[in-house]
Amino acid sequence: MSSLEQIGQKLKNARESRGLTLGQIYDKTKIPTSNLEAIETGDAEQLPEPVYVAGFIKRYADLLGLNGRSLSEEYKQYIEDAHDNGRGIFGALGGQKSKSVAVQSQPVITPSLSKVNIMEPPRPGLMKTFFWPAVLIVLVLVGMGYVMMYQNSIYMNQHDPILTSLKESSSRFNSVQPSTPPTPTTSATPTAGTPASTDKDCRISLQASQHVWVEVKSVATGESLFTGFLEAGDRRDFQDNSGLKVRTGNGASVNVSYQGKHETFGPAGQRVDRVFMAANGGSPATADASDLTSTSSDGSVVKPISTATIKKPKAPVVRKPKPAPSARRLEDAPSRYIPGESVGGSRSIGVPYRYTEGRLDSE
Repeated sequence: MSSLEQIGQKLKNARESRGLTLGQIYDKTKIPTSNLEAIETGDAEQLPEPVYVAGFIKRYADLLGLNGRSLSEEYKQYIEDAHDNGRGIFGALGGQKSKSVAVQSQPVITPSLSKVNIMEPPRPGLMKTFFWPAVLIVLVLVGMGYVMMYQNSIYMNQHDPILTSLKESSSRFNSVQPSTPPTPTTSATPTAGTPASTDKDCRISLQASQHVWVEVKSVATGESLFTGFLEAGDRRDFQDNSGLKVRTGNGASVNVSYQGKHETFGPAGQRVDRVFMAANGGSPATADASDLTSTSSDGSVVKPISTATIKKPKAPVVRKPKPAPSARRLEDAPSRYIPGESVGGSRSIGVPYRYTEGRLDSE
């Protein structure tokens, strides 16, 4: 009895002792029943390669509670001994000679257990090879572009002539302290009808009734306090310790409040200039008033600047007398021979004639 038959007999006895059928063994091990039956009977011709048979024996024995590893090693040792003795596998297992020759005509290549199939690691794909470097390059370019834009914006802000001029003008405006001009003082004896005022500053309030251009300057320094347009309903308050000079493009479009009085700035459709002084409490002066003066602290006379246009008088038109009409008489005309024309030369009568002493003589 061969070793395969001995192993198969052990497995069959263990199965029958537990009351199991080959079908039940198949359900649990998934080994085909034909292979199970060939193992139990020791029929090597019905079995696959020894590698698979060794695995079947191990699973079959483990299911029955036997030492599957020991039986599998016993089967492998039996196969190796058969190869060493120079006998065929199936001949060593007791097969007939004719059947052994038939099997040798189609040799079965048994994979060597000692050889290990070493698979080369898969090469990285094109996506992994180029994707991440491309992403890194894009991020670097975006970062460089952002840094360049930021530096460019800083440079433009520092060297933009408009922004620079605005910053310089604002810094000059904030740094310049308002100078104290000489305060105009009223004379010891105020002018009749002009009460003395104790208010040192000139305060006015302008309110626009419609779109109008307005300019407000200080009388002492000539500094422009406001230049621009006021819309309907706009109200602006101005104050200066010396006086204010106001010019409007349309006097009827502005209402002025000065020393408790509210009035229209000037006539409609005309440019009006008015000067509001701080020292005296009199009415504001218009640009064409020549008697609006005030005395400053140093004794000089401050007269407002007039910008009104002075119209030149028209020269009288001298008309020459028309000469008296002179009467024309025929006797005053010379006696002359005019062939074919009248005295005035305005008509041809086709025949020669002449005037003589008031008569028309024809020839």
